Amino acid sequence: MSIRNRLFLILSFLTLVPLLILLFGVVEQEEQEIKKRSTVQIQKTLKKMSAEIQALLDAQESLALGLSQAPVVQTFAKQALKVSPAEYEQLSSSLAGFFHDYQNAVPSIQGLRFIEPGGKSLVKAKEGKMVRADKFDPRINRYYVADQSVKDFFKSALTSTADVDVSNFELGQVTTDADFCPAMLRYSVPIRDGDKLLGILVVNMWGTRVDNVVEATLGGQSRKAYMAELSEDAERDGIYLYHKQNDRRFANQLGSSFRMSQEIGNENWSSIRVAGSSETISLNDGRLLFYQKMRPYDDRLTEWLLVIETTEDEILAPTVGIRKSILYLMALLLVLSFIAVRWVSIRIARPVQELADNLIQYADGNQTIRYTEQRKDELGHAGRAFNYLVSNLEQAKHERDKAARVAMHSERLAALGQLSAGIGHEINNPLQNILSLSALIDSYLKETKDQEIREDIRLLQQEGKRCARIVQGILNFAREKELRYEQFDVSQLIEDTLVLMKHKIDSKNLKLVKDIASPLSIVGDQNQIQQVLVNLIINAIHASRPNEVIKINAFIDDERLRIEVIDEGIGIPELDLGKVFNPFYTTKTEGDGTGLGLSVSYGIVKKHHGQLSLENLESGGIRASVILPVMPTNIEHAEHEAANELEVRYVG
Repeated sequence: MSIRNRLFLILSFLTLVPLLILLFGVVEQEEQEIKKRSTVQIQKTLKKMSAEIQALLDAQESLALGLSQAPVVQTFAKQALKVSPAEYEQLSSSLAGFFHDYQNAVPSIQGLRFIEPGGKSLVKAKEGKMVRADKFDPRINRYYVADQSVKDFFKSALTSTADVDVSNFELGQVTTDADFCPAMLRYSVPIRDGDKLLGILVVNMWGTRVDNVVEATLGGQSRKAYMAELSEDAERDGIYLYHKQNDRRFANQLGSSFRMSQEIGNENWSSIRVAGSSETISLNDGRLLFYQKMRPYDDRLTEWLLVIETTEDEILAPTVGIRKSILYLMALLLVLSFIAVRWVSIRIARPVQELADNLIQYADGNQTIRYTEQRKDELGHAGRAFNYLVSNLEQAKHERDKAARVAMHSERLAALGQLSAGIGHEINNPLQNILSLSALIDSYLKETKDQEIREDIRLLQQEGKRCARIVQGILNFAREKELRYEQFDVSQLIEDTLVLMKHKIDSKNLKLVKDIASPLSIVGDQNQIQQVLVNLIINAIHASRPNEVIKINAFIDDERLRIEVIDEGIGIPELDLGKVFNPFYTTKTEGDGTGLGLSVSYGIVKKHHGQLSLENLESGGIRASVILPVMPTNIEHAEHEAANELEVRYVG
């Protein structure tokens, strides 16, 4: 292929690709906006549907409660089982007339009945007609309509502590030899005289009112709507409560296999169960299901799932015309670009232009740009020289950044030293006053026989001296004072430290597990090593939640002492691990930490020529590890290493 043709193809490609990206990007952006608007609109519709259904349920519940307070109902409940048969006939006739008139006035009521505490329906009105009581119960000496004592809704009402017990949304009767009753909700209101149950008023409301709310909220939209149940009851979980096709509803009662949980798959259904109250799920067949959860019952975890079904093609239908227009425009631009690029490619030297473009892009901040042509002429040599220049500049930048990090860390440590010195001097004077006063008190109490007071004074002096040693340690850190080396038992030091921390551990109800070898003899500064232990244990306490475990391990490993403090907290985010040893950096809430503990501990361990590291554990929590030589080594070398990069490892 000739150079002219190669130039033409390359430049044509470079010209058209940005235009293609730009043009199709406009459509993609518009489609994203349409998706967002449609999502907001559908979610608003679902929220409105949920609110109106809840308002309907609340109104029906209030109606049932109000009916139970009617004088005729209260009178019947109190007197029905006490009066003579003749008086009972008058009472039941009055209640039956009330039921009949009220049901005719409120067509949404399917039926009304009064059930005595034993489960017998004494008075019942159904669909505008009275139901005759033709069965006799000698126990109560009354005729009754039906025995409801074994029905779930009656048992639930007997044990319910609510003012109104609401049944599941279900079909009334589904047996072939009984009158068919469409979907309904039963509201059972226990009527009591003090603690004594007088009876239960049951109000059956037509479920079509719920259907009407769903259909009215859609407002004539072509999208499909469903209502399904999320339940702990396997028989009811996933059944359709509302569906345009009635034979798909209430599969648990009709014995069909139509369940939403099966239609969308168990994996999708499980994700809906654990997801938020308002989400969207995409099915493999292209359908999009927008759903809203609602809690219709106060006494159980059952939820109703309101669903609107649509497809991405339906949502993006308005962009079809726009996309066609863009395709026509692209065809025109392709022709124009063909002419323009051919003319330009003939007149401009491509290799020179490409090298110039590389220089410009690098100057503008594109650090990855390289000359990639494998030419063996002068232009190829210039391109390789450009790559050599870029590589040297990157290496120099890397060295400069590394030096800057070291300098910044040294500045932070210097600032910490100055701050520590100031704080140490401010604390030291009142601390010395406390020690002097405690000694004075001790001298006054030498003759006292109260050993508890003497022990308290001794502990006060002991802890005051330890505070003084800590303050001195801060001053030593600021002054770079030499460590005081002595041989001591680390296992005993750990036990002493845990005694001091016992109150903090117990106050948070934490469990302490120790695996400490003994003896663990090393040479070092005992006070400063104890300061490291205190800092690490305090961090573990703060990171732990009540009833969790803190583990302390100490042992000799390959002639080096290893101390581990392990908690079961939430760990440290990976991005923050590189900052934990910086002065004043802390993840604790304001007032709970200064951010100096790990920084100071890191310096102490490094001065002992040791290592301090933090690890996130796969099971959760942090392992803080201190590794120290059994015998001291070159301290100056250790202090030099402390200024370098921090050693933080991430496990998991």
